[in-house]
Amino acid sequence: MSSAFAIRHSHIASQPVQAPPPGYMSLTVVGSGVSTGVPVIGHLGLGCACEDAVADPSGPNSRNNISLLITLPRGDLPDLPEVRTASTTATMPVADQMKAENDGGNGSGGTAGAVRNTTPRPSHSCFAVERSSNYIGAKPVAHILIDCGKTFRDAYFKVMIRCNIRAVDTLLLTHGHADAVAGLDDLRDLQSMHMVSTGDWVVDSFVPTYLSRSTLKTLEKSVDYIIRNSIKSGHAASTPTEHAARLAECLQQREAQAVANGTAHKVGKWRNIGIRRSTALELFYMDEEQPLRMHLPITTTAAMADGTAAAPSDLPFYSFPVEHGKGYISMAWVFGRGTAFKSQQTQQQGQHQPEGSCVVYISDVSDIPATSMAFLQDLVKIDVLFVDCLSPTGRVSPVHYCEDGMMALVLALKPRYVFGVGMHCALEHFKWMAELQKALDSHVAAGRLRAGEVQGVELSYDGMQVLLPQ
Repeated sequence: MSSAFAIRHSHIASQPVQAPPPGYMSLTVVGSGVSTGVPVIGHLGLGCACEDAVADPSGPNSRNNISLLITLPRGDLPDLPEVRTASTTATMPVADQMKAENDGGNGSGGTAGAVRNTTPRPSHSCFAVERSSNYIGAKPVAHILIDCGKTFRDAYFKVMIRCNIRAVDTLLLTHGHADAVAGLDDLRDLQSMHMVSTGDWVVDSFVPTYLSRSTLKTLEKSVDYIIRNSIKSGHAASTPTEHAARLAECLQQREAQAVANGTAHKVGKWRNIGIRRSTALELFYMDEEQPLRMHLPITTTAAMADGTAAAPSDLPFYSFPVEHGKGYISMAWVFGRGTAFKSQQTQQQGQHQPEGSCVVYISDVSDIPATSMAFLQDLVKIDVLFVDCLSPTGRVSPVHYCEDGMMALVLALKPRYVFGVGMHCALEHFKWMAELQKALDSHVAAGRLRAGEVQGVELSYDGMQVLLPQ
């Protein structure tokens, strides 16, 4: 399957991080490991990938919980002006210089020449509204995070911090297990809220969060205090018009509820979450039975950054269910402006390859239901497939794809590039990269794939970054 653009990846630490240019998106693997992470507790000395993970914590065998960061340029915010610091000729964005000045002399890298802010600042000032927008350098960006598991804090300082992330603009949750949701509490430090004179916290921006109702039920038990802070906005809309109508209706309901329960007099009204600062989400529910288009409002700002479209349009996103163990649903996604369906192509279009990328993300899967498989096989093309790959060939798991399951899906879908995610320590990175290439070559030799039809099957790694056309 041919395409006009090449797909390359590099480690996020290998060069200065830059915002994706207009019309592009960057995909960063925040975590590539199974729930235990790698190294695994108690596995040192067993001759697995844990040996290298301990010896080289920044290497590809060191794996946090599966998570992906999608970064888009924004067209609705201005670039930051570049300014010079008092102690160096290097330039930095105004927002970063202000932080450097406020931190100067406090053990955070400030120099003797930095200008200190001598005005006392409240302890919560770092969560103020003016720091809620994301910039990489001087360029405004939006960040969509898939999953926020139990290793999220470590993953932030290992990978995400390099993107200067100050807020999660949208959160997608695959399922309710700890490796997908146990880091939700830490999201409060990436959320804009402020303290009022009464000592209460008022949320400036709830984190738009897309999840299944099954996952919500789990969260209502495991992090009930977060759900109490959160607002429920119904099922995920498929169009901007539907989304706007839903929000308007929900706003009226919240205002009425605030009057009914006697909280309308509070500062911030329904945005007031009380004296404890903790994560507050805006919840939208995905369908657990069939694939559906979903509208993510933040992606419209990326279209505005492109400037080529007559009117801004959201980035196509589709959710679809898969099984993560018999009877347990995990969510997966297809996204990108290159997403198109064979069943919707006209005769004139023929086998025309749509511009832009089509990315498929399936992180926790043991089986794909027939409706979801039909949906995937109807795609005109798949440029990148991220897919579960727990263990080497010959091994099986009742709750995850192993290498054999991953390769069977590759043969069925024929994506251009494949990246395994969710690896356990039996998959040593360097050894199995070579083994996967041998497996791919054998399928070509046997005639199951055409030469070049699938251009690469690899293991992902923490910090891996891919730049793609949207």
